[in-house]
Amino acid sequence: MTNTVKHFKWRMVNGARKHQTPLGKEIHACKPWLDAEIEKIKPDVIIALGKTAATALIGMKPTISKTRGRAMTHLNIAPNVIVSWHPSAILRTIDPAHAALKQNQLIADLKLAKQLSERPAIAKQTEATSI
Repeated sequence: MTNTVKHFKWRMVNGARKHQTPLGKEIHACKPWLDAEIEKIKPDVIIALGKTAATALIGMKPTISKTRGRAMTHLNIAPNVIVSWHPSAILRTIDPAHAALKQNQLIADLKLAKQLSERPAIAKQTEATSI
């Protein structure tokens, strides 16, 4: 697990720190560290939680409600990239029904990531047994 942007801007709102969305130039400035982490780990699945992570990984600001729920397999960074809701976006959703929907979608996306991450291990095990 990592953060796309390695520093956080924040401001005080009603006595609490509130993180601010990073600018494109801040995402771009931190991209070499993210790329190095991905290169070192070589994950089978990456799940981008929120617009900032998704923007850094897929190169465009997505509409999460339209992008989530499926793995992108055409990107060079990992065999499978999934975009989903950031947990803080769920917590800040005012309408309880909408928050519950986002929460259920995040859970489904995490299950998809788990399923995809287990697939290569099964394939490798099958190859080893058949040799």
